[in-house]
Amino acid sequence: TAPDRAVAQAVFHLDVVDPSGLRGSAERTFSVTAQSTPPPPPAPSSLAIVIAAAIVIVLVAFLLLGLLLARKREKRPPAMPAPPPTPIIGPTGTVATTKVCPRCRTIVNAADVTCFFCGYVFPQGPGGRT
Repeated sequence: TAPDRAVAQAVFHLDVVDPSGLRGSAERTFSVTAQSTPPPPPAPSSLAIVIAAAIVIVLVAFLLLGLLLARKREKRPPAMPAPPPTPIIGPTGTVATTKVCPRCRTIVNAADVTCFFCGYVFPQGPGGRT
């Protein structure tokens, strides 16, 4: 039947015979009523539209702020490396056998590559000397 039709007291009768000869039957009475059309979905309220727009605006603002900060970081000039420390010449005219760590001020051997206390890596001078 078409959706706009109504049927009252329709009878459905079914007889079944299986291959072994057993028989069965069933009968049902039913009615079909015309279906009413569902109401249209409600339009989104203006408050929901305003909230959605505000969320989008905030997300775009955060995205733009992040891009601006990233560009600002890129424009910074690179930091100049610290000049290598000059060897300290003692009163006898010989090169000092110790040096001071610039990070923690610990006195270490002049031949050390790293500070034993804080792990600072001393810059290598020409010829592999620190």
